Amino acid sequence: MLRYKLIAIQFAELLLYTWLVHDSGREGPIDWFVEVIGLALLVRLAIIVLTFVIARTPRQPTSLALSVVAAEYYAAVYIFSYAALRSIPTRFAPTYSNPAHLPVIFIHGFACNAGFWRSFIARFRPRWGAHVATINLTPIHGNIEDYAEFIEQRIGELLTASCQDRCLVVAHSMGGLATRHLLRNESARAKVAGVVTLGTPHSGTVLAKFSPASNTKQMRHESVWIDQLEQDEAQYELPAFEALVGTHDNIVSPQESAAFEKATNMYMTGISHLAMALNDHVVEWTLERCARLSYSAKENVST
Repeated sequence: MLRYKLIAIQFAELLLYTWLVHDSGREGPIDWFVEVIGLALLVRLAIIVLTFVIARTPRQPTSLALSVVAAEYYAAVYIFSYAALRSIPTRFAPTYSNPAHLPVIFIHGFACNAGFWRSFIARFRPRWGAHVATINLTPIHGNIEDYAEFIEQRIGELLTASCQDRCLVVAHSMGGLATRHLLRNESARAKVAGVVTLGTPHSGTVLAKFSPASNTKQMRHESVWIDQLEQDEAQYELPAFEALVGTHDNIVSPQESAAFEKATNMYMTGISHLAMALNDHVVEWTLERCARLSYSAKENVST
């Protein structure tokens, strides 16, 4: 269902651009198609550049700045115009038996779906050796707290399929906050051995003030919701957290907000928000961190 909603959004966007160019004087469907697609790509580029400006990403040499913008732009086009619109890989994916690895669930961020994880799934499946699952968070603009029930249910299904009692969570952006809210629940904490967050606005982001959606209001920088979450977390012990901070994140602003005080934080230079989905260093780092969390969890159980 979420995939069809994203397709409808893309279709509505193209209809708008078609209306905007209908008086351009062009003749023939091919000319119209080129103009509409060209306008769509240009608007998306303008939005990406604007996010970098608003987020006040660190100044770097021109070559690095251009490469970061290009990577983010490519990721945005790939994810929202291709990966998120295809059939979503939400099924469990066991490969070979490897008891050293715990199963993993991947949780996407705001206004996206499980398609965000295509590159991760392709790399994890042949090398991880345990069950891998994804989830689609709906509604798109709903309250972050409403996702907890679906995530916990999905985790239960994953544990049943893998015959394990705990799993790991890898979450991008808003998915990390949804995970932290889930862990308010004691039963959920018992099922999660470790969490890896990628570009999660743990302290919120100033860009969220430009959206009226319920979940973006909760993600505003130092919001009341985030403040209450931090107060609640002082009352219980969280599982091990690993957090990736992109120094050039154009959505999490200030970029330091992606760091979590209860996590081991890793800073990567030249990494922007959506580009994390396609960056080899990010995928390899995530694999390594998951392996470390799995090993640590298994060792703690055996001792």
